[in-house]
Amino acid sequence: MSDDKPDLPYPDDEAESGRTSGHSGSETSADRAHREDEDGTTTARQHSVLSLLSDRGEKGATWFEVAGALGWHHGQASGCLSVLHKVGKVARLDGVRRAQCAVYVLPQHVGDRIASPHGTRGGTAGLNARRVATLARIVAAADERGLDAVPVRVLRQIMEAKR
Repeated sequence: MSDDKPDLPYPDDEAESGRTSGHSGSETSADRAHREDEDGTTTARQHSVLSLLSDRGEKGATWFEVAGALGWHHGQASGCLSVLHKVGKVARLDGVRRAQCAVYVLPQHVGDRIASPHGTRGGTAGLNARRVATLARIVAAADERGLDAVPVRVLRQIMEAKR
């Protein structure tokens, strides 16, 4: 995102730019998204979230905390986080929750935690490279010991599916 242009990751044939920050599909929602994408509202929201997450460092923030800090409703906070997550500007931590809400951080604050890819709910749909490497070490250790229990076979199947 440049200083004056929002990240618009969703295709939209009706938008002049051909891209949008997203909407629910209704005409009202689409009109609102187009208007906010063009008038600077989307850019300002994205900058606000990035600034807030920068200030919060490794702790990050949930949609609820973003909404409270910035005076937004759920759709504004979660929509902005989702767009920034989709374009890689923020990371959603896998398995980390506060008050039953996912936690978002800037990518440089993920550390040794695992980030969930965009488009998954309640955790990672696929396995990232770190998880595959961990599974590979487990299977190798089991093979060295001659173990072939059901869990080891399941781990092999998971790893093979990722290759």
